[in-house]
Amino acid sequence: MSIEAELKKLNKTKLVVLVDQLYGIYGDIDEIIERHLAAAADGHDRDSLISAIQYQLTQFREDPAFFDYHSSRGYATRLRSLLADIDNLLRPQDPQQALQATEQFLRLHSTALESVDDSDGEVGDVFREAVSQWLKIACEVRSSLSDAENWTEKLLSFFNDNDYGVLDDIIRDSSDLLTADELTQLAWRFETDLKKALKTNRQKGYNFEAAHASIGMRSVAEALSNMELFEKSCLLFSPQPNTLQLQQVVEFALAIGDFDRAWYWLSKPIWKEDSSRFKELRNSLLELQGDTKTLKKYLAEDFQKKPNAQTLADYWAVANKAEQKALYQQMPKWAESSRSPGDAVSMAFIVGHHDLAEKLLLKNKQDLTDSYYGLHLSWLKKLDENSHPLACIVCYRCLLNDILQRGVSKAYHHAADYFRKLLVLDKQISDYRNLDDAQVYIRRLQETHWRKRSFWELAGHPNKPI
Repeated sequence: MSIEAELKKLNKTKLVVLVDQLYGIYGDIDEIIERHLAAAADGHDRDSLISAIQYQLTQFREDPAFFDYHSSRGYATRLRSLLADIDNLLRPQDPQQALQATEQFLRLHSTALESVDDSDGEVGDVFREAVSQWLKIACEVRSSLSDAENWTEKLLSFFNDNDYGVLDDIIRDSSDLLTADELTQLAWRFETDLKKALKTNRQKGYNFEAAHASIGMRSVAEALSNMELFEKSCLLFSPQPNTLQLQQVVEFALAIGDFDRAWYWLSKPIWKEDSSRFKELRNSLLELQGDTKTLKKYLAEDFQKKPNAQTLADYWAVANKAEQKALYQQMPKWAESSRSPGDAVSMAFIVGHHDLAEKLLLKNKQDLTDSYYGLHLSWLKKLDENSHPLACIVCYRCLLNDILQRGVSKAYHHAADYFRKLLVLDKQISDYRNLDDAQVYIRRLQETHWRKRSFWELAGHPNKPI
């Protein structure tokens, strides 16, 4: 059902009754209603809308409450709703006021992030969205009122007031707002600050002032797509960069299509210390250049040197049909030599050798119990319950055992689903081979987990043998 379509069927009187009944139940719903009523007032009462938005911004700023992890999503939703209404309701009436309101919203970021357990990062994401909104409205305002702000100084004020890192993109994404000359001047200021910080701050430890200026230079380089400036921002701060720093340089070169500079930095001897990172960057570069022949050569070598699910998946993606056929035929040998039963099963699935995967699942059922939960789910997606029911049973049992052994009560409904799946699959099996049959498995489950009554209730099965 489309709620919008259903609401359009209501006449004005019924809509008034509906909104009136909703108002007063939840504070965040009240805020939305108040903003929309102010925006829709006779004569487009801009002042009323501004007052409503200002009041709600003040509420966020002065609210002494702390929101735990479970309440953080609702807090983020309230913030996002206010941000959207500044853009959708106020901006069409008064872009300048919308710009100022969005700026006030951005200035809330420290207060907001100190008031919430933002473990999942959703509140931080709202302020990253606010950065994009501010830049978008700023471009609109500057096009009609170029002197409305000192735009460079405004960006610097945001960049310098960014302890939580949620405003990181404010300079990087400013190429539509600032001119190339303004960005170049900004880069020069950062470079001057960087050199000064390096000269005056020589104590051991992390040089925060120099790092801040270096990040500023890098942000301008990203805004200008300037490879030379990006390299300078790295090398001034760290004349002998490590592989993690060089990775950023190479990734920037790839992002702007400067493949020559990417190869230049990848040719440095330091990569011998970090071959896995080097290979990942090298492969990305070859892929972007369209050099599939060389890429395939390297991926084949990587797989031969270290056969595992990851190197196989990379090689399989570029291999031709003949090469894939050879890999399929050789897979029993590779699986036999693997030290990880889970990795061997994954390799069999990558090449589509489901019979081998089932054989490995049955052979290593005990060793696969501790495999990553998501791995079993991914295997099940590739299995046909009709052609490989025993393999499915091993996976479902591993998933079920994992939930019950860890006592994850919130996941008991999943465990109950797996239990019912096992009962359905049992009807297809005439020979369990080296597996316990369904009755033996369920009896052992009851002996071990009979106290987990909520699971058994969800499964619709007695927790003890009858």
